[in-house]
Amino acid sequence: MIDALLSFLISVEMSDNDRRALLILVIILLVLLFIIGLIGMGIRWIIMRQADKADDLMYEVTVSHVINNPRDYRKMASKKNFRLFFQKSLIPLGVIALGVLIWVIYSAIADGWNRNIFEEFLDLFFLWHYEDPDNYVQIFGITFLAKWPAPFEDHPAFHVEHLVSYIAVPIIVGGSLAYLYQAQGYMVRALVCVKRSNEVFRKSLKGYNANTLDPNSVPYDPSLHSANDSNKL
Repeated sequence: MIDALLSFLISVEMSDNDRRALLILVIILLVLLFIIGLIGMGIRWIIMRQADKADDLMYEVTVSHVINNPRDYRKMASKKNFRLFFQKSLIPLGVIALGVLIWVIYSAIADGWNRNIFEEFLDLFFLWHYEDPDNYVQIFGITFLAKWPAPFEDHPAFHVEHLVSYIAVPIIVGGSLAYLYQAQGYMVRALVCVKRSNEVFRKSLKGYNANTLDPNSVPYDPSLHSANDSNKL
């Protein structure tokens, strides 16, 4: 595939810079498709895992016939699902509250209410300079990034005065991601429970033929047999 792509780029009349930019663009698209595929696989794994949890919640009450209709199934499943979500979300919410508390205490002591802790946290990362027009090139009238990665505008740096931001932001972001994971788990389980309520109590006539007289398929009614026996006597 790569050889065919290189042959195509060589055969097309364009400058070396255009070929280089187009090749970079194709590579970026392939990387993005790979990342999207991994994300899709991760989402599918999460959905299957949450579906199993939904079945675990309702297994005992279903097989023991504690509930016998879809309405009661959905009602009990909703209660169990919310209870599990509440229990699982306590830790993420506590982590978020801890990060916010650290920021509030520091801001109250140092009078730093106007400081952007998320912007200060970016000190620890590379920042790229995308404003330079020399970093771009036009191909077929479309503007693309020609230099990737672009020249660094700034390098990671550690500032002591931003120490609270370095501590509070990861705590808040980590707790938020954990809470979002539990929230999507709650929604997936809710959808699975609704689907199961329609499946578990479904009555199906598939494969049944009313013209087939099979004694084994007729429910046994003792009262009818007793009446017939009395008539014979």
